[in-house]
Amino acid sequence: MENSLVKKSIIKVIKKNIGICILLIIAVCGVVITSLVPPQILKQIFDQNLVQKNSDRLLILAISYMSVILFIGVFDFMKEAVLTVLGQKITKEIRIEMMEKLGKVNAMFFSSNGSGVVVSRFTNDVDAINSLFTSGIVGMMIDCLKIIGIVFSIWMFSAKLGIITLILLPIIYAITRLFQKKMLKAQIENRILVGKVNNHISESLKNVQMIKSYSKENYMEKKYAEYLLDNYKTIEKVNFYDSVFPPIIQITRAVVIGVIVILSSKQLNYLGISLGMVAASIDLISNLFTPIENLGIELQNIQQAISGIQRVNDFYSESEDDNKNKELQADHIIPIREEVRLIFNDISFNYDEGTDILQNINLLINP
Repeated sequence: MENSLVKKSIIKVIKKNIGICILLIIAVCGVVITSLVPPQILKQIFDQNLVQKNSDRLLILAISYMSVILFIGVFDFMKEAVLTVLGQKITKEIRIEMMEKLGKVNAMFFSSNGSGVVVSRFTNDVDAINSLFTSGIVGMMIDCLKIIGIVFSIWMFSAKLGIITLILLPIIYAITRLFQKKMLKAQIENRILVGKVNNHISESLKNVQMIKSYSKENYMEKKYAEYLLDNYKTIEKVNFYDSVFPPIIQITRAVVIGVIVILSSKQLNYLGISLGMVAASIDLISNLFTPIENLGIELQNIQQAISGIQRVNDFYSESEDDNKNKELQADHIIPIREEVRLIFNDISFNYDEGTDILQNINLLINP
């Protein structure tokens, strides 16, 4: 990370937008704190009003419940708006720095990287980095804080229920970790293959007249189909992991809620909690699994961003040309042109490894 363009751009944007960052912190704290209040109000409604058939303060509690839900929406909107603004500022800064770097990169870089690969780094990879801020790491931090607050609230209701919840967390973490490793590998493969597809399209458009002149349409279509199929397979891997993760979490949530209801029944009464606490606990358990489901989506965005960051930083670390002397002229370098000869000995060249375009070329050009 010493020569990280992404890190450099983030620090630069934060320094220029301290006020927006403070507003983001306020919004994050507001979302986390207010999301823990509705279950507590729900407990009061059940225990003090519905069970005892008492309508005192029921209207006030109902209004309070709806007001808290409104505040959650306001804080969530504020968070999303601020994240979008900061994300766009960071991506703009990254693209400006990349464009400056593009003018300094050594010419050898372009012989091993096609235009499509370079364009992919400017577009797809930077867009993936943008998702790191809009729906990635900040969202994951919020969801982790929500999980901590929910576990603490459940523990306050019942230590036994809190222990059950704590047992669930490492299981869910293990599932998340497994998907994290699989998705990271698939995302990196996908980024590489997207660059190949874009490069093939760009090269085909630039050389379309030559392709038609030599009747190479079928060859180019076949190569494009190969790249596209490989890319499709990696996307299928990502979609598979992304599709399987939420149902597993939902099934686990349904089982846990069922266990809580059974353990709280009159026959067992193992947890020893009131009906209001049962209702609040079920609400908290549902709220516990909602951020865990979100972690799966945020995890995918973070994996995409990590692979994008690696590729952007690799580009930013490319060697640069030495400072050019713009006043230097050809006559200063080669004063006697009659002695210059251009010689190639046994030269071969290829775009893709294993497919030579030129083979063993020998050439001598006299002055």
